Amino acid sequence: MTSSTKNKMRLEYVASGCSFLRITYNDVYDHIDTVNGYFSEINEKNGHYFSLLFNAYTESRFGECFEKFKPAIYKVHADSGGLQLVTRGTEAAIQTKRNIYKIQAKYAHIGMSFDEIPVILPKKKSKRGDLSGRFFDRDNLKSFAKMSGENLKDQIETFLELKTECEPFMIIHGNDVDTAIEWTETLLDQIPEELRCHIGGIAMGGGSFGNGVKEALLRAFLAGHILKERNDLPNKRIHFLGLGSLRNSFPFISMMNSGHYLPEWTISYDSTTHTSGHHLGNYLNKNGKLVPFGRDNTHVYQFIHDEICSNVKTYKDHNQSRDELHKLLNSPVRKYVDDGGKFEDILHANLGIATSSIINFTRKLNEYQGNFKTFLKDLVPPNNWNLYQQAAKINSMDSYLYFDRHLGKMLDSKQTPEKTTGSLDEFF
Repeated sequence: MTSSTKNKMRLEYVASGCSFLRITYNDVYDHIDTVNGYFSEINEKNGHYFSLLFNAYTESRFGECFEKFKPAIYKVHADSGGLQLVTRGTEAAIQTKRNIYKIQAKYAHIGMSFDEIPVILPKKKSKRGDLSGRFFDRDNLKSFAKMSGENLKDQIETFLELKTECEPFMIIHGNDVDTAIEWTETLLDQIPEELRCHIGGIAMGGGSFGNGVKEALLRAFLAGHILKERNDLPNKRIHFLGLGSLRNSFPFISMMNSGHYLPEWTISYDSTTHTSGHHLGNYLNKNGKLVPFGRDNTHVYQFIHDEICSNVKTYKDHNQSRDELHKLLNSPVRKYVDDGGKFEDILHANLGIATSSIINFTRKLNEYQGNFKTFLKDLVPPNNWNLYQQAAKINSMDSYLYFDRHLGKMLDSKQTPEKTTGSLDEFF
């Protein structure tokens, strides 16, 4: 096992679902300093940068709002909205895509490419939780990769024309090692070599691979393998889509501890878990455990209030009481303000609890890189320790294939089949 100092790299927490923080309300423009006070307490803490994400298709107005927060954060990421178009059964016209690129170029530092997802949904429009109708489209993998490459080329050229600092991230799909590599080669074949240096990094798509532990480990390994093998991708940055829990960090924590990911690389991941957690009655405490709470003003609110004050100076300085925190977290925003309440108090309650959860999350995640035994002790049943330790030794194609051949079947697997079904929502 590697030492606690080897391969220690800077991570980037990218907050999505930002409407849950109430920072996208028009009222926020009178309280920019308050918001930036909270974000400044997360950024460059616990070995993490802190960034924000919005969807350039469904949340385009967020871009202008996020401009005000840039002094306090690291970067703004903008998703392309490709998944939303697929799940709505909508085909994006070229002009729709270019409008998305322009929004990314204007407001973001990172713009996810418009990927054509190689998953077939027989039902024209899928519903959240609907597990019928999804399967990996192996027959059309190459054509989807070709279209994705053409989209990425158009995105790069649009960014260059607009002279923006925004960098596109290439999204990689597949269902196994061979199809992921074929996807990558086909996609990059559509992009002239002199333009590939403008690709800011890569992200591994989830829907075509599946959402088991085995598939997550495969995606994490492939991301590192592709960056090592492709000298025409000089920006060594990997983004993981939708990291909801500490347990789900296992794949990339393994790759960092094995040395498969190099220290000079940047690893980012986005999450809605902590921005939305308090709306779902969940708070992440200092031990990395979820603390559920309801609408009743129980002792749990006192515990949460005290921990927020311990973690977040901006909240402590506002002198919000436990009873006020309870009321504000359980009050509709507009009704509270219309009844004479202050919007600033709403912001402190929502940002305070979310900021504290994020700080607790990044603290634990930073602890786990270089200290895999602590990860095992905290999150993995003892009977699986040896299996996970072997995964944390993967640092080459040979070692991955050896692990997959001899131990891979012991990991939970939910590979997207070439027939049968599902909604894409669970992967993002």
